Amino acid sequence: MRAPALAASLCLLLGAAPAAAFDWPVARADAPPRDPIERLRWDRINAWHALSLPDLRLALARLDDAPESARSLGLRAVVLRLQRRDDEARAALRRALSLSPDRAVLDDPDVALTAAWLAARAGDFAEATRLGRHALSRMARPASLSLAHREALSLEVARWSMARGPDGLDDAIRILRAGASTAAASPLVRATVALALARGGHLDDARAAAAAPIAAGLQGADAAAGLPSGATLPEEVSAAVGVALLLCDRPREAREALTVAAQGSPEVWRPFQRAQLAAAQRRAP
Repeated sequence: MRAPALAASLCLLLGAAPAAAFDWPVARADAPPRDPIERLRWDRINAWHALSLPDLRLALARLDDAPESARSLGLRAVVLRLQRRDDEARAALRRALSLSPDRAVLDDPDVALTAAWLAARAGDFAEATRLGRHALSRMARPASLSLAHREALSLEVARWSMARGPDGLDDAIRILRAGASTAAASPLVRATVALALARGGHLDDARAAAAAPIAAGLQGADAAAGLPSGATLPEEVSAAVGVALLLCDRPREAREALTVAAQGSPEVWRPFQRAQLAAAQRRAP
């Protein structure tokens, strides 16, 4: 029996029309290209800098071989940022945006996060917050994004918002509360909410928010250890822990964290942090 007749006979036996009998998976011209940074996205590594150099080199090689486009340049910026090549990441991102007048390239959450992080590193916290919020909305709690990953990102964006000054405090609280449900929020998230409330002068609410993380045994060193590598404003962890301890009437334990915060928090909050440190020193000389 010839091959066409054999194929037709098999189709009849299987109860399918010959035209639809065999649907082998084949590459299509309009199929979306494989994600060159799949193994390097936030939901995989949860870091601004990464040490997985083989994956980074492979991703960069794939992007070098790809035709230049807004997408390939945006993804290239992500890889360069992970390699700590900030200036090159900025250049790739500028070129990507020039090829994407509608800024659609930023609809990729990792590209938006890279743009946000670079803005924060340059001190443009308003732009960093805007882009960070956009990235969070694009992630929309996918199954692959764990609570810890989302919290780390929400904490980072909330710190950028607070670095804007008093106008960024309410936004910071909203970002934190959206990042995790109140019941599931980690001690550091709750302490950072307390910090924002205290900076806004809402001391009773701040004290109530601080009680839970301190009761859970939050310590500055433990909290800082959870920061993604390359995180901006790391001293804000100490600010959150120190202020929470002081609000809970534990000034002696608060002093070390508040000393760090008084030296390294955003300039707009240095007077507040120095006042908190002075209060701790008065109450526990």
